[in-house]
Order: sequence, then structure tokens, then C-alpha cells
Amino acid sequence: MTFEEWWGTISDAEQKLIGINNARFVWEEAQKNRVNILALPTFTMARFGDRITIMSHHGEGGDFDLQKFDSAVGKFFAENF
Repeated sequence: MTFEEWWGTISDAEQKLIGINNARFVWEEAQKNRVNILALPTFTMARFGDRITIMSHHGEGGDFDLQKFDSAVGKFFAENF
């Protein structure tokens, strides 16, 4: 869902009360700080800003730099596609 789609779903009274600039600011901050989770057969990954947490289903895990993880995925992608 985009901001514009969400904004269109709320009533005129709510739009007037909140104001489009305040609403857009909150929307954009929420998008930056949202938690993204990917569950794989052996690992679960969660993104928090510029960090990624990778946890094994056996209980081990760690917190890593997102750019380094992105680079590793890029290498995997290049080798397999």
C-alpha cells in the first residue's frame, strides 16, 4: 500500500485533523523503521534499519551490517543467475 492509497481510505474529517504533511512524515518514518521478516527453512532474518538479524532455528544468531549482507546476497545472485 502506498501513502496515497492509505490517505484515500481515511475520512475527510480525519484528513483535516491530521493534515497531509504530518501524515506523510509519519508514514515515511514508519517505512524507514519497519521490521521486515523472512523465514527460511533453516534461518529467520529480520531487518531493523541498517542492521539484519539472522537466527538459526537451532537458537544461534547474530546482528550484521545490512550492506555486507546485501553484498553477500549479490555474490550468490551473480553466481546462480
